[in-house]
Amino acid sequence: MYIGFQGEKITFYTENVLSEYDMQLHCIDKLEYTEDEYIKVDDEYVLKTDEKAVNQAKEAKVIENDTARDEALNQGVEYKGVLFDSDTDQKVNLLAMVSVMDDEQTIIWYGKDNQPLECDKQDLINIGGLITLLHSFCWNKNAEIKALINRASTIEDVENIEIDYSEEV
Repeated sequence: MYIGFQGEKITFYTENVLSEYDMQLHCIDKLEYTEDEYIKVDDEYVLKTDEKAVNQAKEAKVIENDTARDEALNQGVEYKGVLFDSDTDQKVNLLAMVSVMDDEQTIIWYGKDNQPLECDKQDLINIGGLITLLHSFCWNKNAEIKALINRASTIEDVENIEIDYSEEV
């Protein structure tokens, strides 16, 4: 393998020796043979095991994971054809309402898009249960992904970690 330099910066990585024309085309000042493996991070090639680069890749993957987790937590839950908020406020409101309702009482509970649903006490408990399942799934998935990120030892390991919260609860 060969690495091409532009000044001190590694800007090219290839299996083949480059011709003078290719070196000029890619603005490469010098070409060196290496047995090390490199990977492109932003605009520069770094050693696959470069600790600083691996840590930067991990930090970026954590941000990507946190964003995906938060989106999944707020996606809402569907109950009887109505999409309901799935945030903490919704759980608190459901719990408070259930605590003051009797078993025969019904109320109108509104979904994310203000679609009404007539609910009895059990319906509110069921909606709350769906929210709890969603939160449990997301936080368990979050812990699993963060453990994979922490165990990664190369940039390639980090990049191969799939972040997917789309599994239905």
